[in-house]
Amino acid sequence: IAIHHPPVVTGVPAMDELGLRAADREALGRVLERYRQVQRVLGGHMHRGLVGDLVGRPTIVAPSIYDAMELDFSSAEMELTGEPPGFAVHALVDGTLVSHLVRVPVCARSRSEDVQ
Repeated sequence: IAIHHPPVVTGVPAMDELGLRAADREALGRVLERYRQVQRVLGGHMHRGLVGDLVGRPTIVAPSIYDAMELDFSSAEMELTGEPPGFAVHALVDGTLVSHLVRVPVCARSRSEDVQ
């Protein structure tokens, strides 16, 4: 299953504000428990790659194709970092879902210069 907002709590306040609400995570978990063939839950929107778990299903959040958010477990503010953008590629290999996180090299100039 692929959804936009990841259904995991990250421990990063600024990121958790973007994720699914607790009631929605629980509801999705109940649906997943009925459909055991679902191998993975895929998400995005966090501007960081991360791996979690929802009712025993691996949950993979793809990194952003734009700037990444700073990994800060105490701040409620989102700060961008200089980490390169990335994306996820998912492939079914011999009946097993395999996920690759790919980083994209960027030029040395600041991405914020593109906006000005």
